[in-house]
Amino acid sequence: MKIQRFQELSQRWIKNQLKEQDKTEWLTLLADPELEEQRRAFIEAAYEDVPAKFSMDDEENEALFSGIVRPSGPVQMPDRRLYRYLAAAVVAGIIVIGAAMWRQKDKRRLQAPVAAVSNIYNNDVKPGGAHAVLTLGNGAQIILDTAGQGTLGKQGGVQIVKVNLGSLSYRSVSDNGMVVYNTVSTPAGGEYQITLADGTVVWLNALSSIRFPTTFNGNKRTVTLTGEGYFEVAKNTEKPFYVNTGGLNVEVLGTAFNINGYADETSIKTTLLQGSVRLLMGSEQLLLKPGQQGQTTGTAGLAMVPVADVDQVLAWKNGFFSFEDAEIKTVMRQLERWYGIEVRYEGQSPHASFGGKMGRDLSLTQVLKGLEQSDVHFKLEGKLLTVLP
Repeated sequence: MKIQRFQELSQRWIKNQLKEQDKTEWLTLLADPELEEQRRAFIEAAYEDVPAKFSMDDEENEALFSGIVRPSGPVQMPDRRLYRYLAAAVVAGIIVIGAAMWRQKDKRRLQAPVAAVSNIYNNDVKPGGAHAVLTLGNGAQIILDTAGQGTLGKQGGVQIVKVNLGSLSYRSVSDNGMVVYNTVSTPAGGEYQITLADGTVVWLNALSSIRFPTTFNGNKRTVTLTGEGYFEVAKNTEKPFYVNTGGLNVEVLGTAFNINGYADETSIKTTLLQGSVRLLMGSEQLLLKPGQQGQTTGTAGLAMVPVADVDQVLAWKNGFFSFEDAEIKTVMRQLERWYGIEVRYEGQSPHASFGGKMGRDLSLTQVLKGLEQSDVHFKLEGKLLTVLP
């Protein structure tokens, strides 16, 4: 499927028919190391078949390439613009930063030359990774980063197994009727995957936690979430699954959905991928279909987004930052969680807006250099990031 999509988008580019909304996806596939063979074939085809009518104006040219790392040696291409577009593609582990993935939405600013950067980076900050703490029913804690792979212990007739770096699994070994609650928490810069005893799989984003019973007795399955989590719920019509977060209850039978319930966001957002879920808050109910999003409102009610941007919602799980017309504070909140930094603003916050994708495996300064293309400047001192006016 990935190969087919890459070939489809590449042919559109060669024919000068690649749509603006597909450009980010194509650049991401172009950088995928698994598509090395297809990438080389594409470059050869582009060399022969790119039409003479193909052109890219200077604004688009600069916006797309100013932040892309280029190869150290020369690459012979018949056209300067084609060379600039493809040169980065032949670099193993391409780093896409700058306006190629962070597109400033103010077209008037794009027409102006990029101003000299006045940033001060006294250090760099590495991206987050598989970091979490497991709190057992007796209050004991296990740091999952350093725990060895294999069985970590037993809770209520269930074995706790660290499957690999970043994945924890609960496996029933006996039925003693004992209910014990465990909690998995991720710090800033952490993420983790947990497979519950019923087979439900949960992915936790940074600064999130899930409290759950080690085994599900009774006629329903209930967990409590803070922060953000993606769920693939094991189907069991006799035991509906409930997620409680910030006063919102999400009822499901067997489905896949994402909940963003960070306390510093304006609302709790539940986005459904497949199946069906019912949102319950006070006396209000909202039934979601795949592709829809439910949001809490300031009046303690519920609102529907009929067509949600599912790719953007799941970007964190798939290893990306993804924004569409996002203001600077929205972007900074995600950077705070993933890099474990503190953000402050000096003077008035910049009015730039951002859109596109960027890998979460980039260091903080690489991300900041991408944001600079929207005429935003920063000062980084340790874990304190200052947004300059």
